[in-house]
Amino acid sequence: MSGTSASYLISCKTLFRTKVSILNYM
Repeated sequence: MSGTSASYLISCKTLFRTKVSILNYM
């Protein structure tokens, strides 16, 4: 359970970072 939530948080952070990068690029 702990590992699953950890990987979920990491993927969420990655998605958020990608969105921010795209917005900054535009």
